[in-house]
Amino acid sequence: MDMIPMGEKGRPCGETHGRARWKDAVVEHWRDLVESGQMRASDICKQYGVPKQTLSGILQYKSRAVTPTGWKRRKSGD
Repeated sequence: MDMIPMGEKGRPCGETHGRARWKDAVVEHWRDLVESGQMRASDICKQYGVPKQTLSGILQYKSRAVTPTGWKRRKSGD
């Protein structure tokens, strides 16, 4: 049985969230590329097909920035 991370509000966070489109590792990779100056955000948008507004929120830690505060068992069949 899988365990999924839950945020402060008791909702799944990161790649386990129902609307998550990208894996946590990919999001961290994008942040590392931009923060280290290896790649521009506009280039990431083109290469990965990420909307500019979405990537902007990720890079500014407005989205995909919830720290898990607990864990919950994933229901079977999910």
